[in-house]
Amino acid sequence: MQEFTVKSISEYTPLFSAIIAENESNIIVLSGDLGSGKTTFTKAFIKRIGSTDIVSSPTFSIVNAYALGEETIYHFDLYRIKNIDELLDLGFEEYLDNGKYIIIEWPEVALPLLQDGYLSLEFHILNNTSRKITVTRI
Repeated sequence: MQEFTVKSISEYTPLFSAIIAENESNIIVLSGDLGSGKTTFTKAFIKRIGSTDIVSSPTFSIVNAYALGEETIYHFDLYRIKNIDELLDLGFEEYLDNGKYIIIEWPEVALPLLQDGYLSLEFHILNNTSRKITVTRI
């Protein structure tokens, strides 16, 4: 487990480096309260690893795809998914082996479908500008 305290996007660099260096899995799950920085992190991370696509929250589309060379990054927001059957109806399992990275916000409903080895990032609001991010390999 590692902990990072960040006050701005520019302070994400050590976090990104740790994730890229240690990530044996392509799956990153993001947990935390509304406004804690999950989507902000995702936008910065996708840019950092080299995608030039414009990243937006998939709150209504459930999943967005971004190009990274010939590979694809999938960004899920499962906030509105009520149960595992809804997730399976979306073809969620097919995405798990098909992307360079799979980033999942609000992952609770998907956890039973994930194999060990993914990274879990928990975002905690410290104040208006600071966040504590705990990174754990599950």
